Amino acid sequence: MTKPSIDTCAEIFLNGEALIETIPDTYVAPSSTQGQGLYSRRAWAKNEVLCVLDGQVVEANRYPVLLTEMEWNALPDEMLLVRPLRTSYGFINHSADPNTDPRCSDDCGGRGNNARLCCAARTGRLSGA
Repeated sequence: MTKPSIDTCAEIFLNGEALIETIPDTYVAPSSTQGQGLYSRRAWAKNEVLCVLDGQVVEANRYPVLLTEMEWNALPDEMLLVRPLRTSYGFINHSADPNTDPRCSDDCGGRGNNARLCCAARTGRLSGA
């Protein structure tokens, strides 16, 4: 018996969809470098907030299995912001020169272990593929 993965869970709980689309005006498609990437359907202004990420904040070294079994975004101090299903958030900032700027902030509505992470356009060049 194989262990369910995040992709198996998406197939079961999302009616066959690969992910929950969580960022308006974007889509996930094959990347020219590797795997999948997040692309925009429109140009974004510098510092425009693309989304507010949410999830559960956990210690990466305390729960290492989360690195392979759940979707996550890295936070400072070896913490992770994790979610049980795949979303558009998991495709943000996989670049040596990212065009988004994640910011941990109480201004985004996060409190305690239920943090939120604002993600804003770093430059005015976040545009379609």
